[in-house]
Amino acid sequence: MPTRPHEQPGDPPRGSLYRRTVSRRAMLLSTGGAVAALGTAGCASGSDTAGTAATTPAKPPTDVYFGYVFGRPEITAVAFDVDPPAADGARTLRAYVCDGLGIPVGLALWFTGTVDPAQTEGLNTVVPLPSASGEETLEIGNFTDYEIRGTFIDSTGGRFRYMSNPATAGAGIYQVTVTPDLTYSGTSTAGDELAGKLRDGVLTGTLTTWDGKQIPLLQEVLALATPARLAAFGNTGAAREWAANSAVPGEYVAVLSPGGTAAFGRSGNVRKGSPGGDIIGLDKAD
Repeated sequence: MPTRPHEQPGDPPRGSLYRRTVSRRAMLLSTGGAVAALGTAGCASGSDTAGTAATTPAKPPTDVYFGYVFGRPEITAVAFDVDPPAADGARTLRAYVCDGLGIPVGLALWFTGTVDPAQTEGLNTVVPLPSASGEETLEIGNFTDYEIRGTFIDSTGGRFRYMSNPATAGAGIYQVTVTPDLTYSGTSTAGDELAGKLRDGVLTGTLTTWDGKQIPLLQEVLALATPARLAAFGNTGAAREWAANSAVPGEYVAVLSPGGTAAFGRSGNVRKGSPGGDIIGLDKAD
């Protein structure tokens, strides 16, 4: 089994939302080879010495897309984190495909590359991105401000369609820390924050978006759910095989859906192609 990563959890929350998210977001991006920094835009009424300053959250420096891979037996999420265009129009991106299942059948695949959206115009024009392990491919078939879509090719050559759209309500790629007392905390590449506590297989807490919106979290651990519950989620029930690998303290790379209604993640060195065996597999608890 791959060894666990020697990553350090993010700084403890303090101060403003911006200050709390900087260190975790820097860790999430820098380990993938991207360099980015959050900024803030502020405005103040009156002089510098009078009144109070009002700050406006800065737009995240990268664009985030969220979607799903279609046709696989298990629900599989895909998310993109995309840098601004370079002078020639090309955009560096990072993508994560994950189904929240463990070794050996689960997917936790990291892709990086540079794509000029103009290259994807027209039919039958794709830009292939290899996974970190080199065994899978993510083909970018259309890349616009409104969608990234194409074909995911797994290690056996199986081909599956995926579609993603600009992320809303905190969706995206997160670095998540689970502590021994099962406190969950995480920060996305956009600066969204997850904070929650797992009790009796249910995670409750808050998802705070980069612009300050707070969304209640109520998620159930799929590996601890009954077969009937999994069937209601559209899950085959395979998640139950990894009950011992769920709710394990450590560091994870995870994809969250809009509003945090679902989460899929794995431990280990995901960005280098060596995911670990512990999982995050959560779905909304009704």
